[in-house]
Amino acid sequence: MVKVLRKYNKYILVVGGSLLMVAFLMPTAINELRTDPMKQVVAHIGDDGVRQRELFDAETNYRAVKQVMPAFLFGAIGTPIVDGAHWYLLVREARAGGFIGGEQDGRDWELPKILLAQDIAREQFREYADFMWQQGQTRDNLLKMAEQYMPGMINRAASESRLRPEQVYAALAEARGIDRMRTAFEGAARFSDKRTLIDAAKRFDRAEFDALVIEATAFTHAVADPTPEQLAEQFEKYKNTKPGEGETGVGYLLPARVKIEYLTLDRAKIAEAIEIDPVDVRKRQSVDRAKDPAGFNAERERITTQLRQERADRVITDADEAIKAEVQRVLRKLPSEAGFHVLPADWGATRPTWEAVAQAAVEQVKQRSGVTMPLPTVTVRSGEWLTVRELRELSGIGMASVRIGARNVALAQKAIEVKELTGVTDAQLTEVPLQVGVPFVEMPVTDGLGNRYYFTILDSKPESSAASVDEVRKQATEDFKRLAAFEKLKSDAESYKALVAKDGLTALSKLVNDQLPKKEGETTPLGTIEPFKNVTVNRVMTIQPPAPALDEQAFRDAMMAAAAKLDPLKPAADLPPEDRIVCIPNPKLGTLAVAQLVAHRPLTEEDWITMQSAAARALAADEVREAFATAPLNPFEFEQMRVRANFRFDREPTNQKKDAAPAKDAPAPAKS
Repeated sequence: MVKVLRKYNKYILVVGGSLLMVAFLMPTAINELRTDPMKQVVAHIGDDGVRQRELFDAETNYRAVKQVMPAFLFGAIGTPIVDGAHWYLLVREARAGGFIGGEQDGRDWELPKILLAQDIAREQFREYADFMWQQGQTRDNLLKMAEQYMPGMINRAASESRLRPEQVYAALAEARGIDRMRTAFEGAARFSDKRTLIDAAKRFDRAEFDALVIEATAFTHAVADPTPEQLAEQFEKYKNTKPGEGETGVGYLLPARVKIEYLTLDRAKIAEAIEIDPVDVRKRQSVDRAKDPAGFNAERERITTQLRQERADRVITDADEAIKAEVQRVLRKLPSEAGFHVLPADWGATRPTWEAVAQAAVEQVKQRSGVTMPLPTVTVRSGEWLTVRELRELSGIGMASVRIGARNVALAQKAIEVKELTGVTDAQLTEVPLQVGVPFVEMPVTDGLGNRYYFTILDSKPESSAASVDEVRKQATEDFKRLAAFEKLKSDAESYKALVAKDGLTALSKLVNDQLPKKEGETTPLGTIEPFKNVTVNRVMTIQPPAPALDEQAFRDAMMAAAAKLDPLKPAADLPPEDRIVCIPNPKLGTLAVAQLVAHRPLTEEDWITMQSAAARALAADEVREAFATAPLNPFEFEQMRVRANFRFDREPTNQKKDAAPAKDAPAPAKS
């Protein structure tokens, strides 16, 4: 063997060395041959592949824009831009249409500054923000502040998105392109002068009239209570109809509703409980008691109030941290799925109660600041179902709002959006991740007085019929009486019309008022019904309608049809009275409108000169509405774009609904 090795040692060294070299280099070569994950095709548009890098960049730009102007993503295209894939499809179509410019286009865009200025206005002026925004000097100052803050916001967005500032501006340029595409689509309709003129003549012809609106509810006192059989029959007839819909507006299909309990941190009570040390007040005083006793006392009161408010802020902050910690101490032990907690079977008995949380908050505030905070109030509304309207009527929390980014959204609306009602399975797909039975402390909930609220949705019920007539007995009784009184009004319409033709609306007003309910022993009615004077209506709107019954399309159509019979060159008083009187019953509102025409005002040449642009815009808006009457949803909504582009993931991501049904006949956006 030794002789063989010596004889062939050179061959062995060459072959063995080569094998060792191959073994050493093979892993590196394999790694180099392996595909870059960012280059992998993860989706397709038709037969064309979409690489991971393209979707990653789209997601990055989407998040960068979300940092700078979140409001844009929630309303730019008439529907929220939901994620990076949606952004990718929007940018793809906008780029194909030539709507997207370069980085400088994003720098020059004024909308981010305007949205930021409006956010600043809401932060500073709260409920008066809209009014202050209309003040020229205030708006200019807010825009200057926004311009100063914008570079810092861009830098923060760049840092959080791992982009350079110029890349954030490029992402804003994409957003601007999407906005241009939407605007081009909405303004795509073009019309000839003749068609616009014909439509304007129909749209802007006007009728002027006086009217008396008689409400059936004013006469329900004269209607006998319904029998149980009548109520049961009415309930069966309308139990699957939404209130306000249908011919009569009667319905007992109840909206989504919840049961709620909540804890209130009352700022005023906390401030009252705080005692201010006179030594602390004296440290801040600058007025000499001997030289100016009145000024000294006034300043002392001002400083005392200021110190009390500062201490109240700290106490509320400490209480807020204590409440959140107490709740999270329990919640963090629960398993989670897609951002929502998985609740155990005994959660009703083991979940944190607001009473215990309130007591813990008082103790921790005492330890931290030495202030004995009043025990926070706990309100439990577990015995009744509350709709959005009823939630708004709750004392305190009904006026509260939840802070979402830079926006304040009414809590009453968001409280209904629990996952059990919306069907959302991923917390990232909802603004406020609410869940039945789980205390909500993730986002600040405050009102205009500085109070804070923490709540739990105890139970939820989707839109459904009332269980029985007993659940809506009071409303059903009122509906029965209103319908009966309305039928009586309709039967009297011809006699009312004859009275107005003979003696005018004032005579009818007196007749109706004499029938209204009166206090016992008195002759004056509790309320009176008076005519509305000089009301103007056209085919599409009622100018400053004094009553809802005068702002209905059926009423407008009847008035314009009657006006068309009048000679606009003759005074209305010279025309037969019966030709100028119209009675229009409205079963949904339960009203009878008796109107007397005063004049017919057709579109004049002078009107046409000033209204031509408005007429074209109105006609274009009608065209869009007519197109969308049969086309599904918004053409820029994700499902519409997905179907239109034949976009599909090779492997469905977790944040997409796998069972989403494809939309049909999605209209393509206009290109310019």
